Amino acid sequence: GGKSTFSKTASEKLKLRYVPMDRDMFWLPGWESRPSGDVRDLLSDQVRQDRWVIDGTNPSNFDIRLPRTELIVWYHLPTLTSLVSVYRRALASYGEVREELAEGCPEKLPDRAFITYIWHFEKKYMPRVKSAIDAHGPDIPILPITSRRQANWFIRRLNSLD
Repeated sequence: GGKSTFSKTASEKLKLRYVPMDRDMFWLPGWESRPSGDVRDLLSDQVRQDRWVIDGTNPSNFDIRLPRTELIVWYHLPTLTSLVSVYRRALASYGEVREELAEGCPEKLPDRAFITYIWHFEKKYMPRVKSAIDAHGPDIPILPITSRRQANWFIRRLNSLD
């Protein structure tokens, strides 16, 4: 729903290193999943460095990220908005390797599993995210972004920092 674009733009405005989880951590060429131990090693290397924006909602690695996190920007748009965005992106970029994707991972049409993940995120996955934040970063401030209007407002505020 725009999480990667938002994260990249925010990192540029704040002069922070942008780390896209899909491209740098999760995927190998041909849409092959990177082994979880390798993901954790790569992520550990990234968070040891200072000043970063990492985009990704996977709570299985919050134990690595959150101890070094100063602010959680929770980019969480309504389900239908996310679904429409996913289809628009797929149609606009079909067959291309977008900047946020790993080399050798061309944009494809969303499959049933991905659509099901988005559709059930609020009920099935949101509690896991909240629980992981409570466990690994209960004192980290959270800035919720729940609409494109809020996202645009936030980016405009970052523009005023220049």
